[in-house]
Amino acid sequence: MSTRWAAFPAEHIDSSISIDTLTGLGNIFALLQAAKVGLQEAMAQPGTLLALVLTQIDDFAAISIQIGDEAADELLKGVATTLYSILKEKHGLHLQGTLYRVGKDEFALLVQHSSCQDLRNLVAELQQSVNNLSWPGLAGRVTLCTSGACFPSCAVSLGHLIAYTNLFLKKSQESGAKFACPGSPEHQDAQFLSVELHNNATAVIESFSERILNTAVQLSEAKKMAFTDPVTQLPNQRAARDMLQRMLREAKREKTSLCLMLVDGDNLADYNQRFGYAAGNDMIYWLGQHIKQLAPPNSFVARWMCGDEFLIFVPDCPRDECLELADSLRQHIQTESQELLIPITVSIGIASHPENGTSTAQLLEAIEAATKCAKANGRNRVCAY
Repeated sequence: MSTRWAAFPAEHIDSSISIDTLTGLGNIFALLQAAKVGLQEAMAQPGTLLALVLTQIDDFAAISIQIGDEAADELLKGVATTLYSILKEKHGLHLQGTLYRVGKDEFALLVQHSSCQDLRNLVAELQQSVNNLSWPGLAGRVTLCTSGACFPSCAVSLGHLIAYTNLFLKKSQESGAKFACPGSPEHQDAQFLSVELHNNATAVIESFSERILNTAVQLSEAKKMAFTDPVTQLPNQRAARDMLQRMLREAKREKTSLCLMLVDGDNLADYNQRFGYAAGNDMIYWLGQHIKQLAPPNSFVARWMCGDEFLIFVPDCPRDECLELADSLRQHIQTESQELLIPITVSIGIASHPENGTSTAQLLEAIEAATKCAKANGRNRVCAY
């Protein structure tokens, strides 16, 4: 049996959409890509079986209520670690497998193996290892219901593998059997299987669609985290660069102006030195929220490179109006910050498209220079490039 396929990771597709953010395992997109590769290898190597195994934690919703969502996430990671360790331990000439998280409480395994008995032994060991887990606050043990199907012995395509594992996972749940598959003696009637697949087609599609939707939600949450500054909860530098490119394209297409402001606080070092970094972060949060509240509704506000720097992009805003807006913001911060441990001021640099540049690099360079000018000329002022 070839060992090349078993080592395949999720890099066949963009890793940004193929990794489960909670466990670090491949997700359903990685599974589908890898299954295609696995089917090709199984067809090229007579005698090799490719199994898709689907396993679900029993009563996970009740477990989450019992121990809380945060602890339930830790339990999921514990189950993932246990399953992964067993697969790694069993990896060898006659059995090679890879683990994926494909749903809230579901994992999938792609396993190359030589016999159905090897697969059944593996599933039994996986279930027993998870059952041996004890978890703080959890009354009882963690159990799994599991289904499987093999290519080419009982499934002739990836679609068949997916359909069979979904169908037999339902049978495992309904019957109380911990493992169900088309190869079981009670399910080997081909006509029976065909009728079962036909009758349950809608349920299979709905189940698979739900997994994809759950994965999409996880990806959306991961993207939000990647583009959000943890201190201010505003968009971060990565988000700002992306938005600047989009707003600049729009300004060029519509032949309108685009105003940029870089707001740089003048007092962060004093906060950090006198009160510590936590107080400094509190001030940064306060400043970010006030900037967000005062910025025009159609503008974009983000925390910039570091410290107490913030970017504001205002579309279709004449330069004179931008100067007035910046000075109004400066005055507001100076007045309202009297409530803070140390009142603060800000220095603001302004640059605009098309006057100061037609590319993101040119505009960012211009706004940095304008802010340095405001700092050099005594701080607490507005300077246009």
